[in-house]
Amino acid sequence: QVDGAAWNPTVLRTPPLSALTWVQWRYDWPMTPGRHTFRVRAIDGTGALQVARESGAHPNGATGYHSATVTL
Repeated sequence: QVDGAAWNPTVLRTPPLSALTWVQWRYDWPMTPGRHTFRVRAIDGTGALQVARESGAHPNGATGYHSATVTL
């Protein structure tokens, strides 16, 4: 997701080894000058989306989307 717009599909770099493995992905974004915030979320092997609400790792593991802001 870029700048709060709709979520966009990505391309997996390699096929998953199983439903439980991490896979690197790629998103081809038409870069534009300025400040941009990117957010990413995961989808597991069953199709369940990562929980958006942030919480700490204890006791059941961290949740929340990762985000980064960059200036081009």
